[in-house]
Amino acid sequence: KIARILTTVDNLIEQTEALIEKYKSIKQGMMHDLFTRGVDSSGRLRPSYEDAPHLYKQSPLGWIPNEWDTLSLREVVSVNQGLQIAISERFRSPGPNRHLYITIQYLNNTHSEKDTFYIEESNSSVVCDHSDILMVRTGNTGMVVTDVAGVFHNNFFKVIYDRRRAVRDFMVTHLQRQVIQKLIMDYAGTTTIPDLNHRDFYRLPFNCPPKQEQTLIMSKLNAISSCLTY
Repeated sequence: KIARILTTVDNLIEQTEALIEKYKSIKQGMMHDLFTRGVDSSGRLRPSYEDAPHLYKQSPLGWIPNEWDTLSLREVVSVNQGLQIAISERFRSPGPNRHLYITIQYLNNTHSEKDTFYIEESNSSVVCDHSDILMVRTGNTGMVVTDVAGVFHNNFFKVIYDRRRAVRDFMVTHLQRQVIQKLIMDYAGTTTIPDLNHRDFYRLPFNCPPKQEQTLIMSKLNAISSCLTY
């Protein structure tokens, strides 16, 4: 009976993993379509360029709807770089005026006491909250980090986006797109530890739909993402 139960569980796990992989593939395909074709006023995916070329214009990232703006990130974001804090100036426990110190090591293992530090820092330019966007510029270059609060290490940029033009989740997903991640690695160089500088980050392309359309695009992607949640 035990063996039969375990076999049933193993089969269910395999079926679940296969379904998750299927949804991941669907999400990647949908992301490509939504970030190149967008949705019309009725919330439907626009016809492809091949079917309706008059609806599109050329951009650095390929064909996009005529209604979208072709920008560089410089036109919609600014960045702040974090701080390098000596170990001797870090604290092991929280306290008044202390912030969690956000490092790659901490993010890789948030439950590790060894990699959890706090620092006393009041400069708001290096403090982020859960609504902010961080990007790793060196060491895991291109990694996008959200939903964490504290003072961020020198290896990070805080991406301060123009909220009048961009929706947070749309910006996050744009930075995570494979085409953007490839550009990031190209710009960061082929050294042992790639390093993305301010200038190269700012020249990354950003195809900017109207904010309402950005929200519609993310609602469709989030519907797929919900299927990937255990």
